[in-house]
Amino acid sequence: MYICNCNGINQRQVQAALEAGAARYKEVLAYHGCMPQCGKCQAEIEEALSSRKAVKTVSLERE
Repeated sequence: MYICNCNGINQRQVQAALEAGAARYKEVLAYHGCMPQCGKCQAEIEEALSSRKAVKTVSLERE
């Protein structure tokens, strides 16, 4: 499923950017050599970022 139609970035590509260390909306796009266009994808990418941070926090608390 495409997350960013303007840049052709799908859900797997967003996850790849997050796994590579992207921590902000623009970093996810930059990882794929893209820049923000219309901004409609920002909320969904930021949600993925928040989910990723929550998972990291939970695993750190368990150790």
